[in-house]
Amino acid sequence: MSLKEEAEKLKTEIANAGKEIVALQELQKTHNISLENVYAKCSHQWEIKYTPEHQKGYVSPGDAPGTMGIDWRGPFSVPSKTIDRWTRECKCCGKIETTKKVRVKETETYEPDFEKPPLK
Repeated sequence: MSLKEEAEKLKTEIANAGKEIVALQELQKTHNISLENVYAKCSHQWEIKYTPEHQKGYVSPGDAPGTMGIDWRGPFSVPSKTIDRWTRECKCCGKIETTKKVRVKETETYEPDFEKPPLK
């Protein structure tokens, strides 16, 4: 097989693969719409779990020796941290949602307000 024939064969295979990719993307889009319709019909019963993300600390070595200059950066440590995250899963349909957002609820408290007597 000549190089020209091999190149033509590869071009044809690439074109066919592109068509298959487009067809699969359309199928994926159709399935995603169907799944969203199933989720919309469900009267969700959520089970909420606290699932924090742990990021490990590390030491950055900084710039290599011999690269001194006004913008040289030495080694520094990045501390580990935990990011709050909650996951909820519907017991009926299996839908899973995850969030890192927190809503602060303010509680109303009442204190007696005694008026001060007017100054004479």
